[in-house]
Amino acid sequence: FGALAGYLFGKNDQSTAMKMTTPVFTTAPVDVDRTTPYEEKSDRRMEFVLPSEYWGSANLEKAPLPLEGSGVTLQNRDAEDRAVLMFSGYASSKEARKRMKQLLTALSSKKSRWKPVPN
Repeated sequence: FGALAGYLFGKNDQSTAMKMTTPVFTTAPVDVDRTTPYEEKSDRRMEFVLPSEYWGSANLEKAPLPLEGSGVTLQNRDAEDRAVLMFSGYASSKEARKRMKQLLTALSSKKSRWKPVPN
């Protein structure tokens, strides 16, 4: 989180501060056996969505570049719809499982126009 927040708050090649955006996407490979705590997974990732003035390939080229060695990279993603569950604070593995269950329950409800998909 610190590296991404630093990038947004001005630790970039233009020293440009940007607004913090939501949602923040945090992912890690599925641990079927749940033997490795989320906090210990070395290949977990966190993604911020840049402010809208940087959306699209042409505009992303205008975005401030991350500082070398910061661990931050910029990626252009196709537009997509995602269902999210908003909550604040640190997401431990226990909290992440709880929130994922809440989201999947909400998506599976007969009233929902959304349907969960694998991964």
